Amino acid sequence: YSASKAAAELLAHSYMRTHSLPLIITRSSNNYGPYQHPEKLIPCFITKLLQNKKVPLHNPNPIRDWIHVQDNCEAIDFILHHGTIGETYNISGDNEKTNLEVTKVIINSLNLDESYIESVSDRKGQDLRYALNCDKIHRLGWVPRISFEEGIKETIEWYKNNSLWWNRINKIVIAGANRTGHAGVVLNTLKMIGEHSIAGFLDKNKDVDKVPDYPLIGSTEDL
Repeated sequence: YSASKAAAELLAHSYMRTHSLPLIITRSSNNYGPYQHPEKLIPCFITKLLQNKKVPLHNPNPIRDWIHVQDNCEAIDFILHHGTIGETYNISGDNEKTNLEVTKVIINSLNLDESYIESVSDRKGQDLRYALNCDKIHRLGWVPRISFEEGIKETIEWYKNNSLWWNRINKIVIAGANRTGHAGVVLNTLKMIGEHSIAGFLDKNKDVDKVPDYPLIGSTEDL
């Protein structure tokens, strides 16, 4: 995960050196805010708790620095106007918190307790801390505007008020419904991931040996 990011930066630098491509690299800390896909930690936990479900906490100890998406976008725009071609700029919100601290903030904001936390096995290659030195961009004149306390409150309210959006974006329709074919494989994989809601299957054969428990909602031609 981390190695791929480092490799991407080197690839970008190679185009600047070989082809004189004008580029600036920005490295932001973890973003949060409205419209973030529910697979990410903060919206995942908010939407699960709003559905009275437990939240899967991989590891309580890793530390992340969080920045509101609006601050990150403003920083990128600022760098485009004031940065130097070929330079790299770190962008952080100066909000380092453990995964458990973030989880507790969300739970407390929704007037719930820690019984809603479900401990699950840690993911492979888990980074223990994300920390950025942002002196360079601060010297240029940019600093974040939105505190974590203000931003997380706004974010929780947004997901409360936009359940139609995140319910829709988190739904999956699978093309093909044969339980012994790819449909069964896809279904089992999604169940292991556990991050999505399956709306149903599409199959032009109404008599297919269908995956049970999920409706046949149309044909693959409809797709």
